[in-house]
Amino acid sequence: MSTFVNPAQTPAIGLSEEQAQLIDIAASFCRDKSPVDEVRALLEEDTGYNPDIWQEIAELGWLGIGIPDTYGGIGLGLGEIVPIVEQMGRHLLTTPYVSTVLAAQAVLRGGTEAQKNEILPKLASGTAATLGFCEDHGDWNLSMSRARAPSRVTNWRFQARNIWCRMCRKRLIWSQPWLSMIKRTS
Repeated sequence: MSTFVNPAQTPAIGLSEEQAQLIDIAASFCRDKSPVDEVRALLEEDTGYNPDIWQEIAELGWLGIGIPDTYGGIGLGLGEIVPIVEQMGRHLLTTPYVSTVLAAQAVLRGGTEAQKNEILPKLASGTAATLGFCEDHGDWNLSMSRARAPSRVTNWRFQARNIWCRMCRKRLIWSQPWLSMIKRTS
């Protein structure tokens, strides 16, 4: 049985004025900073991105959008990050933006207060981060993970081999407890 929905009673879905402005700014920035020949050259570089452009992104405040202001961010939501990511994809701007945003969200959801105070301001101000997504067997199922975190009395040592690790070649890897939030101990 189908139900008729009156369009006049359905709330409009659209962008806020702030989101629309962000799209315009992001489109212009990404278009200007990402000529195709430079994208090709960056793919051959060790970092995979232009550090000067990355610093400009930090100065624009884009890295702090999803980070609360108490940790050095702007305190907006993930909805304000999406227009930036869309424009980066549309214009092939190669940066560690998505991986840094995801790392910040992982710290927000799983880090201690001390870890949030230490890590999030660094991410908001321009330190790039990355995450490993799957192992060499290519299985996304966490129950199939070969990663281990054997206990050594009071310390944990996380051991894993990730093959899909965006922009990992020369990335600062934090050796912090929050990295082993998902761990198998047996």
